[in-house]
Amino acid sequence: MEIKLRLNELMQENDVSVDEVFKYLNYKNKSNFYRWKNNKTLPKMDTVFKLSNYFKCNIEYLIGRTENFEALAEIPMPKFSAQIEKIIKEKKVTHYRLIKDKIITSGNEYSLFYLNCTPTIETIIKIADYLGVSVDYLVGRV
Repeated sequence: MEIKLRLNELMQENDVSVDEVFKYLNYKNKSNFYRWKNNKTLPKMDTVFKLSNYFKCNIEYLIGRTENFEALAEIPMPKFSAQIEKIIKEKKVTHYRLIKDKIITSGNEYSLFYLNCTPTIETIIKIADYLGVSVDYLVGRV
């Protein structure tokens, strides 16, 4: 996943400074921003969602999973638990199957479905691939 390259590319194309993105994200500490901007860590899913809103692009493009840029309107991030419940129902997959197939752990299941915690981008990608949907669809971006 090359979010660093895409982020730098989008910032240059839109003539946006790090400070402008930082301000939009409402970050209090720039070190986290620079760590994932420089590929040392990955941003959390809510940050990826905000960045896709800021640059009005699909998440799949932002994280480097596709070369297809789709211009999207800014939207609020829906509750992940409601979104994933809707999709697993569509796909006829149970919580148990996600755990049995080692897509998520039982601890993750409780956090995702009952505590409404947003998973890491790595977990989101794993779930999206397993369910055969895009990351954008899984998190309610499209």
